[in-house]
Amino acid sequence: MSINKTLNLEWDGDDYPVIVTMRMIDKIEEDINLMLMFNRFNQGDVRFAHVAKLISILLNSAGAKVTQDEVWEGMFSNGNLQAADTVPLMTEIFSVIFPSPKKKSKGTRRKKKT
Repeated sequence: MSINKTLNLEWDGDDYPVIVTMRMIDKIEEDINLMLMFNRFNQGDVRFAHVAKLISILLNSAGAKVTQDEVWEGMFSNGNLQAADTVPLMTEIFSVIFPSPKKKSKGTRRKKKT
């Protein structure tokens, strides 16, 4: 399973390819508990302040100069991002941060030791 996946984000008319690495995930988790955020998200408990923080961290890692406040404003004020758009966006972000494991082939079962 490879963590180095690219996530393409757009901000203020510019595209920002974000390469999600273990180092970046570690940096994000200094500010945000990703598993707690993921679990809440899956239960429909979307914390928009956390979404704004995560998006700003990702955009800044790709070279954008944007604050959490600016992302928040973009989500609710100036129409760059609608609150409803956060669900597919967060789904995509989480699928990159928490990639699905590759399925093991049926022929590679290990014998159980007794």
